[in-house]
Amino acid sequence: MIVITKKSKFVFVKQCWNGLSIRSYELCAGVCNKEDASYLELAQLLEEIGYENSEWSKLMAPPANSGIHINLTHCYLAIGVEKLSAQRLDRY
Repeated sequence: MIVITKKSKFVFVKQCWNGLSIRSYELCAGVCNKEDASYLELAQLLEEIGYENSEWSKLMAPPANSGIHINLTHCYLAIGVEKLSAQRLDRY
């Protein structure tokens, strides 16, 4: 997802990659399973990023790696989001 606030700031998610011993900032993303709601509904979930109330549009659905996989990457744009809560991720 490309997420842009009402103040024209991009929203990134801080990631910790223990195997690489690094922390990085990345675009918001997630995984959809067959039993889940639509791709758009999953992208709009508040707990993923803590932002909502925006205009959503689908940008594209390119293959993740067409040489060896059949899955697609569904890309969305959210414009005008507002911070409503902290990010609420599952504990592993």
